[in-house]
Amino acid sequence: MIGVVTDCMTLDNNPMDNKELKEFWKEYLDKDAEKFDAAMHIIKAVKSNYPFHLPSLIDGVVVWSHCSIHPLSQIGKGTVVGFGVNITGAIKIGKNVRIQSYVFIPEGVTIEDRVFIGPRVTFTNVKYPKVRDRDPKVFNKTLVKEGASIGAGSIIGTDLTIGEGALVGMGSVVLKDVKPNWIVRGNPAHHIRKITY
Repeated sequence: MIGVVTDCMTLDNNPMDNKELKEFWKEYLDKDAEKFDAAMHIIKAVKSNYPFHLPSLIDGVVVWSHCSIHPLSQIGKGTVVGFGVNITGAIKIGKNVRIQSYVFIPEGVTIEDRVFIGPRVTFTNVKYPKVRDRDPKVFNKTLVKEGASIGAGSIIGTDLTIGEGALVGMGSVVLKDVKPNWIVRGNPAHHIRKITY
């Protein structure tokens, strides 16, 4: 884990002049100059016509606009945090994680390296929520192990582990542990089959 993300504002002062961001995009586009030039051309055209913001590069983490990230969260290098993501607690996120748009991650969740989280995934951290003073002791823990993937629109209950390499189908409601390298789906999510490569 590296760095602490303390700000997720976009680079509004001509982001195309930011050398670190340009270098990241060159690497992201496989160091292919033609792809990079095409991507920059599209981004410039869109930016001139729409209120589009390029992502910020903060301590090796790409953060798209309109995010809310707790200042004590630890986010690993190479991670991409999509548009409108809400991270509400001092959580740990590993390296090279992909968090798509509008994901909600509260305190008590830990995400290991190389995890994919689809758009609009919601994690929870209290089994029986009610209005009360904030008390971290009531937050349950959720662990997403290395290489797991969570499909779009899934709801992840609390006090569980999603195993290494597991795959959660889109729209699932996960209320129990997911075995490593298994596919789960449904409401409530149930194990479908083991992944064989």
